[in-house]
Amino acid sequence: MRITELLTKETIAMDLSATTKDGVIDQLAQQLNQAGKLNQLDDYIAAIHKREQQSSTGIGEGIAIPHAKVE
Repeated sequence: MRITELLTKETIAMDLSATTKDGVIDQLAQQLNQAGKLNQLDDYIAAIHKREQQSSTGIGEGIAIPHAKVE
């Protein structure tokens, strides 16, 4: 899947209620799932957390683009 397929009005979050990195990842994954963009929610969340342990996807000013490869 290409990132352009994920970046829609329904999948971009400006105001999240989560206050931790893990909470934000979980909330964003739920948003993608509700938009019908994920096949395996739990696998996606696990892959994102694993990717974040390797290196943060934060780009500064409270902006991040969490991503990972999922089979």
